[in-house]
Amino acid sequence: MNMGEIKLSQSNYISLDLKEDLEYEEWVEIGEALTNQAKHIMWWLGDWWNYGDRKYGELASQALDFGIPYSTFSNASYVAKKIPVEKRVSELSWTHHFEVAYIDDTKEIDKLLKEAYEKNYSVRDLRSIVKRNKITKLNSENKDFNIVDRAGVNIKTSNVWSFGQSDIAYGVDNTQKTPPQMIANLIYWFSEPDTRKIVDITDKYQVTYDLASKLNFEVASFDLYPAAGTSKVQEIDLSVETYPKEIKEADFVIFNVLDFLDNPMDLDEDMFIRQQIISLGVCMKKGARLMLISEDLEKLKIENIFSLIYAENDFSILEFISINNKNKFSKDEEAQAIKNKILLNKFGYVLVLESQSD
Repeated sequence: MNMGEIKLSQSNYISLDLKEDLEYEEWVEIGEALTNQAKHIMWWLGDWWNYGDRKYGELASQALDFGIPYSTFSNASYVAKKIPVEKRVSELSWTHHFEVAYIDDTKEIDKLLKEAYEKNYSVRDLRSIVKRNKITKLNSENKDFNIVDRAGVNIKTSNVWSFGQSDIAYGVDNTQKTPPQMIANLIYWFSEPDTRKIVDITDKYQVTYDLASKLNFEVASFDLYPAAGTSKVQEIDLSVETYPKEIKEADFVIFNVLDFLDNPMDLDEDMFIRQQIISLGVCMKKGARLMLISEDLEKLKIENIFSLIYAENDFSILEFISINNKNKFSKDEEAQAIKNKILLNKFGYVLVLESQSD
């Protein structure tokens, strides 16, 4: 008996109709067939999507309204593309292959898959080995994480940060740029030993690119309107474009809300930012970290972000950092605040999130 002999109709997609006089051997065979279907469906989805993307381009994306999370197709597509048919090990699960798919060296992928098969590694075993190998490789390259020495900044020791004038050594000279000291502290406190790739989607003044390069990270920088003199920042309009592939590969992502909101956009700003956070939750790999920066609490209400994170469940919250933006207020502003009983804002924040997407 094969799966084609099990008659499926629109009415029984949520059940399996089996004839009453099944022999035991037939029942076992159906179970094996169903199990094989479940084990291989991610490969089929990945190959199916890559075929459509290759043949139909943008038109293919219109076929994804199947009630399945986009992240499922995204992961399936990436793994199927990264590990071609001839390199796949049929005795291992798709998840085994997923654990090694983000390794750059294809020979190392082949070696690990072979080792996993020969030594009967569980997915957890393989994940631990991949992480250990990353750390070993970083150590062998003598990767220097001493940011105090290499970046020349002071490390903050509390969750309330205040920075003086931006260091002109990183990024183009502009008083509006994100303080390099802030980026350096975020990398120091929230990168991990196996962090390799940093992506900033709001690196308008090339601060993150210059600093992360100095620290020997792989780095990619984007912005809607890169400032003059920024040769390494790629232009991208996230109101009409999808996230670049670098986001899916990143271990550490920086998103400065003000860089978006300071640009002219014919959009509902709050809704647009919420959509970006949802999209990042879908695109970022599990365990990758997102630095959500808003140096002005009035620009993006923190309660809105908390409610979104809890509702979508794509991120866990690791840390909340207050940023003293040293706003100076006029006497008129202070008088109005007293009259209206509205406290003036002197703080922004950084919300440190970790992706929980599978």
